[in-house]
Amino acid sequence: MAGACIKWPAGRKLRCVKATGALCVMWRIPGTPRREVYMGEGLEPAVKEFFDNFVATFSSFDGDRVATKFSLPCMAKGPGEACYVFDSRSALAEYFQSYLDEYYSQGCRECHYSNLSLHWLGSESVVASVTWHLTDTSGASVISWSEAYMLTFVNGRAFAFATVDHVGE
Repeated sequence: MAGACIKWPAGRKLRCVKATGALCVMWRIPGTPRREVYMGEGLEPAVKEFFDNFVATFSSFDGDRVATKFSLPCMAKGPGEACYVFDSRSALAEYFQSYLDEYYSQGCRECHYSNLSLHWLGSESVVASVTWHLTDTSGASVISWSEAYMLTFVNGRAFAFATVDHVGE
């Protein structure tokens, strides 16, 4: 892939200058200075910080605090036909509070994530998938599931604007 050219509008060409397998992650216009910028450069720590902070925020069992991790509007897609779009912080906080209350009633006291996987959508957004593990005070698993988050970045911080449960895994 590196070295391949594609035609751009107005007859311009772009040359792939950095590839990962069959995916070109950095392009430039031939004859212009090479600029070392690629999809998600420098933003991976912000993604990890998003999830690490989410774990800490979850332990508060406060829907208002969890809602601050998301931008508005926000969409949450669950199993089947369950799909919700939120355009207010209070509605989003209420949605999260209902889940937090349910998890707490089941004995969940902490959460952890694993299997962080990133798929960059250009340089400003990423689909980040994780597996969540909710545990009781002894560390025993109570519930787990996988979920994908559409993240965008504001001043170097990640915010989710959509989530999708991985149904059937």
